[in-house]
Amino acid sequence: MGRLLAVPLVCAASCDAGGLAVPVPNLVVADEVWLEAIFDTTTYVEVPITNTGSGEAVVSVTVEPPLILSVDELTIAPDDSSGVLVAWHPSAFRSISASVVLSSGADRYEAVVRASVLEDVDGDGYRDERAGGLDCDDSRPGVNPDADDDCGDGVDADCDGIDPAC
Repeated sequence: MGRLLAVPLVCAASCDAGGLAVPVPNLVVADEVWLEAIFDTTTYVEVPITNTGSGEAVVSVTVEPPLILSVDELTIAPDDSSGVLVAWHPSAFRSISASVVLSSGADRYEAVVRASVLEDVDGDGYRDERAGGLDCDDSRPGVNPDADDDCGDGVDADCDGIDPAC
């Protein structure tokens, strides 16, 4: 008859005092996120986070200015995804690059938000005059230097500074 040999198991993962494996979170964070903002308007973008581990992840979040943070801490269940909303309120036509730093336990992750301001929001082919363009109302595609200006409607459709009388 054969013998039964007992071999002690060695825990290779994170273990508790009894040698049992402890659930461990594992975060996957986007390296880079792009944001196209509208001048003088708060615009949001989500930094996606996925927890591929077996344990719950408590994540602390900080951002570099000029980014604005929606939450400073969130919890992500195992095999679940979430995201952190960050915002930018541009007051000038410029591009930025700023970091979103996420920490969970001893692990640290960084996502870079690259953002720019749209210079032709209405898509009529003319840049906003605040960005050095010729469009006097970049929220309306029918208002630009090539538009026909209807008399007496109260709208300077061709951006020449006047609404012609009828």
